[in-house]
Amino acid sequence: MKKTTLFLVVTILSICATNLQAELPVKGMLTNKLYDGQGKPDSLIFTKNIGKPDSITYTQTAEGLNLNVRSVNFSPILWSLPASKGFAISGPYTVEAKVAVNKSTTNGFILEMQGVVGKRVQIGIDTNSVYNMTYYPSVVKEVIATNLNNKLMHTYRVAVDATDKAYIYRDSEPIGLIDVDGAISSRAAYKGVESILKDSVIETLNSFATPPHPAKKYDNEGGFLFALSTDADITYSSWATMGIDTIKANVKAGASSLWGTNGTSGHVWIKKLVTNPGRYRLSYWSKTRLAYHKYTGSIKLLSTDTVTLIASNTMINGNLAYNFKQYVFDVTKEGTIVVDLINNPTAACHFWIDDLKLERVENESYVCFGKDNEIGDEDFTMGGFAYDMSGAYAPDANSGVYTIKGNTANIIVSQNGSKSMNVSYELTQNETIGLQLIDMTGRIIKTQHIESYVGRNSFTIQTPTNGIYLLKLTSKASTIAVKFAVK
Repeated sequence: MKKTTLFLVVTILSICATNLQAELPVKGMLTNKLYDGQGKPDSLIFTKNIGKPDSITYTQTAEGLNLNVRSVNFSPILWSLPASKGFAISGPYTVEAKVAVNKSTTNGFILEMQGVVGKRVQIGIDTNSVYNMTYYPSVVKEVIATNLNNKLMHTYRVAVDATDKAYIYRDSEPIGLIDVDGAISSRAAYKGVESILKDSVIETLNSFATPPHPAKKYDNEGGFLFALSTDADITYSSWATMGIDTIKANVKAGASSLWGTNGTSGHVWIKKLVTNPGRYRLSYWSKTRLAYHKYTGSIKLLSTDTVTLIASNTMINGNLAYNFKQYVFDVTKEGTIVVDLINNPTAACHFWIDDLKLERVENESYVCFGKDNEIGDEDFTMGGFAYDMSGAYAPDANSGVYTIKGNTANIIVSQNGSKSMNVSYELTQNETIGLQLIDMTGRIIKTQHIESYVGRNSFTIQTPTNGIYLLKLTSKASTIAVKFAVK
């Protein structure tokens, strides 16, 4: 006969800290509190890629900084912290963010961490659910917990242990356990170890500055291409024009940008010889004259044979404001890296590239939070961010924004034969109680609403298979939970 072991019969206020996720040590406050919700988290690296006039409204509230993002397609609005700035993963660690998500179209507020390659974890928080978004692409997401009210401010903690398991908490309650394993994120952090191509190739050519839309094609006349070739071979085919632009609105960094336009069949090539095998990153900021102006492209290595490093991709989006792009690839032998930009539409398309870099890089760990590439509107309030690199910790009973309140109550779980178990509890008023039975992967096995009355109530549910489970009962005033094992 199966035996149900009850781990606790205690008051509501002590339930979470004492037993839930007891595998981890308890720590209420994390060591490094980087942000308290007041003002913008300027100590972190901010990425705001907007493909149209600014669509973010910032409003400071007592709870935190509110961001109302309106219809910004495929544009991340993120704060991040790499290893070089302090977030160096060398073992178990803990991260938490306080946030209220009032509106979300797809993925909501994200919290993402990555250590060594392939050790990534990401959760998404929308108005009523928390998702596991560790696996790529992010649209392949699993529900960790649902039927929540995430419009209020709550604290979400992710604690990663030495076995690459991520324990997920909402305030002081555990809501799931997921694997830390996934593809390298497009937001991955890298540190440069060798500079191959610097933006100085553009910055030193101000004497060749052109009007923003010159009618003539620039070739070797005036030494333009010759000057470019001193650091890199940047050329173009028929139906293409290039120049240097110093107009402030068309410059992202420094004093000038590289301007180009293609006709129906134009190509722009950026070529650079590399001699050391390793991981490389091509990065730049780009924008276009019109929203439909886009450039596809590829990155290849010309050596004893031709190796495709990055297959055909949209390398310049239709962005009226500068947008950051980076491509990381592995080079296994000496050769010439060739970036080929190809016009998409049938009409001539104008683009600008600035802060162009080619580097040999190494991965570094990072954490980031904010809005990812989801399409549509989003409204969230950030109330804080903290981390602790000394270990994986469960929160205590006072962790989170709200302390669970309510009358002292006992839950008693007892075995009733081999196929069912009895749950009894006491109430001080009549109300409908919500029940959830959750396994330790975060999967919700059973959801039920039960009409309950003053005094002792009891009901019978089918016994699950062997394993460890979380039984949650929710009233209007409180949530009480019991962790138990079926053996």
